[in-house]
Amino acid sequence: LLAQAGGAYLQTQGGYWQGVVAHAQALPPVVTAIPPADVTAEVLAEETSELAAALTAQLALANEAYGTDNAELLLTALLQILAKELDRDTWVVELEADGRQGFEQGPASELDGSRTVGGFASHYPAVMEVAGGTDLSRNLKSVKEQVRSVPDKGLGYGVLRYLSEHGAVLALKPDVQFTYIDQSADPLSWGNDAAVHLPVVAALLTTPLVSGCALSVVGVATNGCLRITFRYQTTTYAPSLIAALAESCRDQLAALVVHCLAQSERELTPSDFGNNDLSLADIDRISALFN
Repeated sequence: LLAQAGGAYLQTQGGYWQGVVAHAQALPPVVTAIPPADVTAEVLAEETSELAAALTAQLALANEAYGTDNAELLLTALLQILAKELDRDTWVVELEADGRQGFEQGPASELDGSRTVGGFASHYPAVMEVAGGTDLSRNLKSVKEQVRSVPDKGLGYGVLRYLSEHGAVLALKPDVQFTYIDQSADPLSWGNDAAVHLPVVAALLTTPLVSGCALSVVGVATNGCLRITFRYQTTTYAPSLIAALAESCRDQLAALVVHCLAQSERELTPSDFGNNDLSLADIDRISALFN
């Protein structure tokens, strides 16, 4: 990884991550509801909502409409309700990906991690934006493309941030941490990646938040249900606001699932073609030519 940090391949990503940091730092501060006056000590609290089992069972089918995955559905729901409730369309979100997927190029691209244990989680910042409003289709496709346009699923950020000589310039405090874990898969199908799927929910729900971050959202699919847990600092967020956000996020996710199930045809996006140079507008124009 040290060789990867100084290699030409990752150096080409340095400008990308510096752009993410610059964009994030230019955003206005998050304005939240004022907590009760008697809350002076920093306390980490949580609020949980749960998607109905019938809708949870339909998630795989719902994802077929736009080629999304469960995490992208939940992230879209989260961003939509944050935009609506806190009047902010753009958020700095710390996302998590499987670090075992490795790099496309460079010295570390051929590392064999099959005899190692642990999740190798890759944490990285993303400036995520939703249009707001009721255009579920546009928001779903937009969030999907924003997530999938990140090079190497964000693995390069951690290497450059912590193993390169100038990593300090990439320091960034996210507005919200987001994690999705699917514990519903058949353990017999995990194979060499079993370590990634071991129960880690308890650790996620007890680990302190990243310094400077006051909100974490963890989605866990297990036992036929999807539980959405909001963890928050009470000095920043009022319990009543978080309770409303948790309920709204569940309802928005349900609305997205119903919307997806109602689509009669699969809608393609640029990442389906492996092309980051195309935009959603380009795809719309191409589709119009054939319709």
